[in-house]
Formats: sequence, structure tokens, C-alpha cells
Amino acid sequence: MLQKCLTTTISREEIYNITHFDSKDAMKIGSLITERKIHKPSECIEICLDKSSYEGCVDYEIEVEYTCGDDDEELMNIKELLAKEGITFKNKTKGKFTRFYEKYLENRREDIGVQDSVL
Repeated sequence: MLQKCLTTTISREEIYNITHFDSKDAMKIGSLITERKIHKPSECIEICLDKSSYEGCVDYEIEVEYTCGDDDEELMNIKELLAKEGITFKNKTKGKFTRFYEKYLENRREDIGVQDSVL
């Protein structure tokens, strides 16, 4: 499975057609699929629940976008709502691409039998 992923090349032209960004050819190393549900409880807050599938894993992420400047009261209300559901609020976490890439490297190490310190 790993070998098949590594042999898939995406041409410079394909990348440009999708992104309108000029780059070199790229190698596909895997697949990351995200399903997203969006809830907008107020004008200032958008809550996104992502379910991402990659490298044999499924993970979930809640992203809260707050767009109304310094209205701390409304932001505190959403933090309290999440806390009641047992969800901790972090300002900065690893993004889904970082989690995907770390899992890819972990699986690659296992496939070739290499210790962590080598890659």
C-alpha cells in the first residue's frame, strides 16, 4: 500500500489547475478526507466539527471561530458551553495535516523497520 502511494505523481499542471499556484511536480503520500459540520449559534461564533480519516485513523476536531472583536462575554459563554460537555478549550493545537503527516511517518517507520531517531 505504501509503495503505491509513493509512486503517484501529481504534475505541475494538475497542481496549478486545482490551486492556481505554480509549483514543481509533487508525490502523493496518502489521503486525508475531512467531513465538516458547521453550527453558527450566533452572528459572532462559528463552530466546526471535523471528522478526518487518514492512514487508518479517524480523528475529530472542534474549531471555534470568533469574529466579533473583543466581546469577551460571548466568548466566555461558548467556552462554558464546551466545558459542560467535557471539551477543553485550547488556543493552539496541531492541525489535521500535521497529525496526518506524523501518522504517515510512524507507519513508514513500521513498514521499513526503522527507529524513530533515524527518520
